[in-house]
Amino acid sequence: MLSGIEIVWMPFEMMRRGVYLEPIVSVMMSAGLFTAAMLIAFEKLYRFIGLQFLYLLIALTIASSITVMIYGYLFQGFTHFLPFPHYIFPAIRRGGYTHDRDFFYSLFVGFGFVFFVYGIYLFKEFFNLGQILGKARFANGLEIYRAGFFEHKGFVLGNSSYGKLRYAGYEPMIFVSGTGGGKSSAVVIPNMFELRDENIVVTDIKGEIYAKTADFRRAIGQAVYRFEPANPKTHRYNPLGLVRKEYIDEDLDVIFKTIIPDSQESLWADGSRSIAKMLAMYEILEKKQIPTLSKIYQEICHPEFDDRIKSLYPVIETPRLINLFGKYLSAREKTRRDLLLSAQEYLSKFDSPNLAYATSRNDFNFHELRKKPTTIYLIMPANTETYGAICSIFFEQMIRFCSENNEPDKNEFTINAMIDEFANLPKIPSIAKGISFLRSYRIRICAFVQQISQLKEVYGEDKKESFMAAPIKVAFSVSSYNDARYFSALAGKKTIKMKNDTIHQDMTMNIVDPKNWTVNRL
Repeated sequence: MLSGIEIVWMPFEMMRRGVYLEPIVSVMMSAGLFTAAMLIAFEKLYRFIGLQFLYLLIALTIASSITVMIYGYLFQGFTHFLPFPHYIFPAIRRGGYTHDRDFFYSLFVGFGFVFFVYGIYLFKEFFNLGQILGKARFANGLEIYRAGFFEHKGFVLGNSSYGKLRYAGYEPMIFVSGTGGGKSSAVVIPNMFELRDENIVVTDIKGEIYAKTADFRRAIGQAVYRFEPANPKTHRYNPLGLVRKEYIDEDLDVIFKTIIPDSQESLWADGSRSIAKMLAMYEILEKKQIPTLSKIYQEICHPEFDDRIKSLYPVIETPRLINLFGKYLSAREKTRRDLLLSAQEYLSKFDSPNLAYATSRNDFNFHELRKKPTTIYLIMPANTETYGAICSIFFEQMIRFCSENNEPDKNEFTINAMIDEFANLPKIPSIAKGISFLRSYRIRICAFVQQISQLKEVYGEDKKESFMAAPIKVAFSVSSYNDARYFSALAGKKTIKMKNDTIHQDMTMNIVDPKNWTVNRL
């Protein structure tokens, strides 16, 4: 049909009969369309290349059609073009083979117009035209590929017309989303299904993530643990059972500074922490036992606590513990009584039967996060200070244990810590200190906050800037004006020249019309 011959011959038969242009072009167009379709069927960079190739083929077809229409209507007196392809190659033979000047005029106009429009499309695709987004624009497939988001494995950030966007690095990631912003359905739950070869520790405020993904994680061979203090069937976690003897002071300080935060009356907070630390250290170093937070609370509430401390003091052998006992006993009796009341108030939360059971022992080992496929769900309400403190201690100890290895390259499993309501938890020192080096241990921190300012309240201005220097920042429904301005500034600025006209009269009644030009960056 393209050749203008009524009988449809196969390409090789047409070439045997001396017709070369039509079969060659037809085969090339068919092969081009097939190649474009195959590339588009794939994802990522292949789809981008396939789409660009398809657009080019469409542009060539339209340019050829316009050329023939102009040549046929204006110069050859064609009256109809149905079926239109029937006339393409006859027109090309008539005009091209005879070197008809009118044909080349038509060719110039047809191809010139189409490729001018196609050039505008390419310029908008690869260069910024200074539109609404200022210096920014949406990335095309090639730029996404160069940015490293077309990896086959890694943390799923979202979806695009070219396929899933994945981040294979281990730098911290910040997600800013208001309540109901969709972070669970858009980020957390998809990654619970996608990260099959990586371990995950996730905070689950409502238990929704566990309900939807736990069976799948078990099905792919993961050991699944659920730490839910409010549920009697919870797996258990005792932070005092993970205290390292060689770092006993440091580990106990982290635990009790989180449970007993600083207050305006620092004397009582410091004293309460000292008493709790003294009892925990005595159980570990002298009695060679594993204490629990509930047991420490019961010890502090004992009516003869002072007498028991006095009787133990002479037989203690550990120098550090002798100092703690001596410091307590050197205080006045009324001060000791007030300190005990303060410590009882701070630790009374562990008198709850559910919480006492949940922190009675350890059902999982943080070292297993490096050696075995493991998923841990922390199901705790966000508005409870007690659970927030336990959650903070959990991540602190997890990071310390998982970053002890001096040969991080030998760590078998990557750990993804997805921490919802990150800024509502007490400060996690290991995350604050480890922003720059946790990536070398393949520990990927995914922090979810409602507002950026919350990071400053918990970690201070310097650490907030360190968090926001993360290469991956994702914003959902931003509720803060300052956050909206922050992400708007990240998208770039556009310089706009504005003219201000002012008209007024001077003392001589002459009209003055100055024109002032200002430049604003929006």
